[in-house]
Amino acid sequence: MTNGDEPNIKESVEHALSEVENHPAEIKTAVAAGAAAGATAVSALGAAIPPPSPLTAGRLWMTLVLTLCVILVVDLLAIIYALVDKRDTDVLVGIFTTALSGLLGLFIRPPANG
Repeated sequence: MTNGDEPNIKESVEHALSEVENHPAEIKTAVAAGAAAGATAVSALGAAIPPPSPLTAGRLWMTLVLTLCVILVVDLLAIIYALVDKRDTDVLVGIFTTALSGLLGLFIRPPANG
């Protein structure tokens, strides 16, 4: 292991292949591919995006809530206009219910949490 606890891809593949020395070539190929994929995933985790600061999280939350509210208001006005103009409102109602359920889902506690 070159980087402390994180193995690099070459070391992972070599270690995995040493465990299956006496097996057929197909198994060696599968083991090498799995070891390479696992090492790649481990190294990708180290480069993850850090969580946002509380201020940024608050701004993102408000942006999401305000955007959903704007979508609800605009879509409600579009539904009223479509009804007055005697047009089909199926798509508009679908958009409205989706935005409303998304907004409600942000505030309602899941049943699994008791």
